[in-house]
Amino acid sequence: MKKLEDRPGGRLRFDVRLSPRASRSAVSGWTADGSLKISVTAPPVDEAANEELIACIARELRIRKAAVLITRGRHSRKKQMEVPGECKNRLLSFADI
Repeated sequence: MKKLEDRPGGRLRFDVRLSPRASRSAVSGWTADGSLKISVTAPPVDEAANEELIACIARELRIRKAAVLITRGRHSRKKQMEVPGECKNRLLSFADI
């Protein structure tokens, strides 16, 4: 079950499960609890993993990095993120895992 929440201003909010120090940066798909699982190569030190997470989402959704926001969980593996509403179809296209 994919949990996408429409927000004011035409934005989408969704949960992310981050795996730092992976062998490659990639979006794995949607988990059973409705979070988007993403792996990044950066360690969780000095915001490096968060920066790579934003870059990975921006690359996969083909949007600017400035349009991707971490709204909750900057120091946690479980995060809440917001992106522009026009990304909805691309977000929904990621496979369930």
